[in-house]
Amino acid sequence: MNICPTNTLSIIAELERLGFNNHHFQFIHHWGSLPNKDSSLESHKRYLSKSQNYQPYSNNFNVALELQRWLDLARQSKKPIDFIKISNEISSLLEQSKTNTNTSINSNNGLYVVTLNNIHPISANADDKRIAHKAIKVNKENCKFGKAINLEKRKLNYYKTFGQENVNFMPIASLSEIAIAEKEILKQLLPYRLTSPSGNLTEWLQGIDADKVIELTLAKLLTLEVNHEVLITNKSFFH
Repeated sequence: MNICPTNTLSIIAELERLGFNNHHFQFIHHWGSLPNKDSSLESHKRYLSKSQNYQPYSNNFNVALELQRWLDLARQSKKPIDFIKISNEISSLLEQSKTNTNTSINSNNGLYVVTLNNIHPISANADDKRIAHKAIKVNKENCKFGKAINLEKRKLNYYKTFGQENVNFMPIASLSEIAIAEKEILKQLLPYRLTSPSGNLTEWLQGIDADKVIELTLAKLLTLEVNHEVLITNKSFFH
């Protein structure tokens, strides 16, 4: 499901029908019970009713993901539903995930998105004159999602192809299962993927911006339940 304020309101409505209340919401909201901060469920619903979208992996985006987790567990629970127990289960899972992440993730491996600054199209193989004319041409209207065994080396490859001044390389998350994750995410990006002159489907995209690709990727990683470390920060998003 698309992570947006409208869908989050639907999640909250279903949770409330199951007995979820403001007390439970304090375990989720980033302000919790901090003094002089309005972290009430009603206030959050008013915020959602006035908003159209989230900045990917912002505090409120994370709250939306957490609410979805609670709903998923609540749907699996026997009635009456114990939301405090659900909170403890999620905390335990997150701690376990952190432990597994620290011991198993290769920080070089990861998923990324690239945007360009050039107005005039440049061949995706511009660094190889033998095949440059056969490759798709892209510019600032496009972005690309992909995986890399070494994110830093992959960034340098893009610099070589398009020129450093034209490349915005953004690692999204590091994880070991990059092939599995990439395959599943590319399925969701299928409507936006461009076809090369030779008829092959590429990882270059059109009609979707980098922020949306990042949002989709992070949400899918949670759904896949693979160990990963988020590399993106709020200040890093493209605008």
